[in-house]
Amino acid sequence: MRVALHFDPDHELLDPHGGYVTEVVLGAMIGNGKFATRVHIGDLMLRHDYAMWITDIYSTTRLREYSEKKHTKAAATWLISLTGLWKCFLPLNQIKTAIQDMYVVCLESVSLELAKHLSFELGLLPYFFGATEVDEGSPLHRRLYMDALMPWVRIDSKSVYVLKGLYDDEGSLDSLESFIALGAVHAEYEDSGDARW
Repeated sequence: MRVALHFDPDHELLDPHGGYVTEVVLGAMIGNGKFATRVHIGDLMLRHDYAMWITDIYSTTRLREYSEKKHTKAAATWLISLTGLWKCFLPLNQIKTAIQDMYVVCLESVSLELAKHLSFELGLLPYFFGATEVDEGSPLHRRLYMDALMPWVRIDSKSVYVLKGLYDDEGSLDSLESFIALGAVHAEYEDSGDARW
C-alpha cells in the first residue's frame, strides 16, 4: 500500500521547505530497519484545485485568484476521499487539514503494520497532522499524491539511495553524509528512471 504522511509546514519548529520533517521521517524509518520503500515529497496541491483562473481583460495572461469557495469544496472532497481508507488522524488535526496547507511525505509499498508503527512514532510531534492510505484508483489521489510529488530517496533497510533525475547533478542533491548522520550504513546516488511512480 502507499501511505501519505501529512505535516504542518508553517509550524514554528520547522523550516519553510520541509527539510527537518524529511530528516525526522527518514531517521525513524532507518532506525526501524524494516522499510524498503521509495519516498516522494512535496506540498499537497489542494491550492491548485481551489485557485480560480481568470483572464486579464488587457492581455491574454491568465492569473490565479484565491477562491474560498473552491478551497472549501476541494478540502471537503479530499476529506470525503479518505472514507473507507486506513487513516490515522486526531479529530482536531483532521479539521486543521481542511483549512491549512500540508507538506506530504509519501511512501510506496509499505505494509499496514509499518505504516501504523511510523504513524504512532510520529504522532508525538506537534507538527504531524496524520497519515492515510493512498487510493491509487482515485483520480484525486493520483493527482495529489502521485503526480504532484517529487521523487526523493529509496530506502532499503539501512541503505539510502538518493534519486537523481535527468537534470540533477550531485551538487543539487542532498549530501550523502547527511543520510549517514541519520543512521544509514550506506548512501549513494541512483538514477530515478521514471521521475514519477
